[in-house]
Amino acid sequence: MSQLEELQVSLSDTDIFLTHFHSDHTGLSTDLIQPGSKLMISAKDANMLGIYGRTLRWKERNERFLKDGFPPDLMEETWKQNPARSAVAEPYGDYVRLYEGDVMKYGDYVLKCIDTAGHTPGHMCLYHEESGTIFLGDHILFDITPNIVWWGEMEDALGTYLSNLDKLTALDITVPLPGHRHWAGISVYERIQQLKRHHTRRLEEICEILSVFPGLNAYEIAGDVSWKIRAKNWEAFPVSQKWFAVGEVMAHLDHLISGGFVRRLENETGKYLYYLN
Repeated sequence: MSQLEELQVSLSDTDIFLTHFHSDHTGLSTDLIQPGSKLMISAKDANMLGIYGRTLRWKERNERFLKDGFPPDLMEETWKQNPARSAVAEPYGDYVRLYEGDVMKYGDYVLKCIDTAGHTPGHMCLYHEESGTIFLGDHILFDITPNIVWWGEMEDALGTYLSNLDKLTALDITVPLPGHRHWAGISVYERIQQLKRHHTRRLEEICEILSVFPGLNAYEIAGDVSWKIRAKNWEAFPVSQKWFAVGEVMAHLDHLISGGFVRRLENETGKYLYYLN
C-alpha cells in the first residue's frame, strides 16, 4: 500500500494483474479488488483457480502423487499444511480473462500479454516494449530456479516451460522484474541459458539414476537427485519440500517420456515405475 501512496494512486483506481494462479500471487487479490476495478489473469489460470478452489481436485492430484510413490502418511501432513491449498484466493466470478497478444493501455503505457505457461498451465508475463520492461512473475527468477512440477492439465509442463523460455529471447528486454527476490544484474538472456542448463543437468541426472536403479518410482528417484537445500539428506527434507521435489521429478519424467528416453509402467499394486528405453 505504501507504494501506491508514493505514486499518489488509490486502490480504488487500481486494476490488478495476476501473473499466475499460485496462492502467493493471488491469495489476497479478491480482498484487495475494489468495485469498478479489473482483476485480470490468463484464461487458463482463471480456470485453474476454479479447479483448485475445490477440495476434490486436490485429492485427485494427491492420488497421482501416491501412485508415484509419495508415502500416504507424508501426504496427510502435506494436505494439512500446504499453503497452495489453504491460502487459495476466495471464489471470484468476474476475472478478466487474458490471452496471448492481448494489450492493455494505461495512459501512455501499452502492455502486451505474453503466454509463458510452464510454472503453471496459464502463467503470463506482461511486456512494455518501449522501455524493454517485463513483469516476469515466476517464469524467470534470478537467484533460485522456478519450480516446474507435475500438472494433470499439462502433458509436458517442463517442455512447455523450456519452449516459453526461448520465446522471450525474441523480445528486447532491458528491465526484467521477477516475482521473487531480486534481479541479479545479469541479462535475462543469460539467465535463460542458465535455467536451460539446469534442467538439462537434472534430466541427465534422472537418466543416470535409472541406468543404475531401473524400476524406481518418482519418490525414490527424488531421494537420489542432488538438491540445493539446507537438509543433510532426503529423510531430513521438510515434508512440503519433498512434495515440491517429487512433483518436479514427475515433470522431468514426463518430459523424458515425451522424448522417448524413459517409459512408465504400472505394477500390480497400481504404482508407477520408471525405466530407461
